Amino acid sequence: MKPDPKAEAQRWLQRARTDLHDAEVLAKVGSHASACFHAQQSAEKSLKATLIGITGDQPPHTHSVSQLLGTLSQHTDVPEQLFETMALDSYYIPTRYPDGLPAGALADEVYREPQSSWAMALAQSVLRFAEEEI
Repeated sequence: MKPDPKAEAQRWLQRARTDLHDAEVLAKVGSHASACFHAQQSAEKSLKATLIGITGDQPPHTHSVSQLLGTLSQHTDVPEQLFETMALDSYYIPTRYPDGLPAGALADEVYREPQSSWAMALAQSVLRFAEEEI
């Protein structure tokens, strides 16, 4: 039996909220690379929740905010400013792996408060959009 799309969308939204909260906590303790990653995860899950809520189907198996926005725009009007959040894709891999950045740079040395604050603001805008759409 297929899960109720609205209930399933809410489950995904709850996880998106948790990821955003985790990003905020991590940023407060100075773990900005991890905060950036969790912000990306929040946006990704918010978009998947929106797709589930609108289409009733499971979302595409991707971790790309860009791809999810492209798919979503085929089903509803996506505000132009939300496309700025595609930049969150750059936080998916480099923030987690020691070889994710060039020249041996470590994510914790590269990502700082300005990046995590910006990433969390972008994720918050996606979450707000998802909550309004669902």
